[in-house]
Amino acid sequence: MTKYTHARTYVVLVTLLISTLSHMNFANAAIKLGDSDNKRTVTVKINTAMTISLDSTFWLDAKTTNLKVTKAKAIKLIPFGPTAPEGCQHPGTGCGTSTWVFKATRKGKASFTVSRDSCGEALRCTPEQSTYTVRFIVK
Repeated sequence: MTKYTHARTYVVLVTLLISTLSHMNFANAAIKLGDSDNKRTVTVKINTAMTISLDSTFWLDAKTTNLKVTKAKAIKLIPFGPTAPEGCQHPGTGCGTSTWVFKATRKGKASFTVSRDSCGEALRCTPEQSTYTVRFIVK
C-alpha cells in the first residue's frame, strides 16, 4: 500500500468513528452541579443522572419536581479542629458537603430547590445565601 492509500484508509476510519459516536444514545449520561450553578437552567436528555453537591451541611430537605431521587441527601463532614481547613476549626461551622443524586425520567420541565437558615454557628443566612435552585429542561 502507498502512503496515500494508508492516509485515505485512516480518514475513512476516523469519519466512520465520528459518525457512529454522533448517533449513539448515551443513556448513562451524567452531570454534576455545585454552588456556582445556583439559579441556572440546564438542558438535559431523558435518563440523565444529575448530582448536586453543595458546600455546607446546613442545607435542609430538598424539593424536586419531575425528578426521580436515586440517592437521598448524603452528608460528608469535615471534622473540626486545629488541622481542619481555615474556617472549619470550630464546631458548628457546617463544614462539609451535602449531595443529592437524581435522574431525569420524563420530558418537560423539572426543578431542584433546597434551603437553609444557618450559614455557620449562630450566623443567619442572607436571602441570597438561603436558597439554591436549579431548573432543568428535559428533552
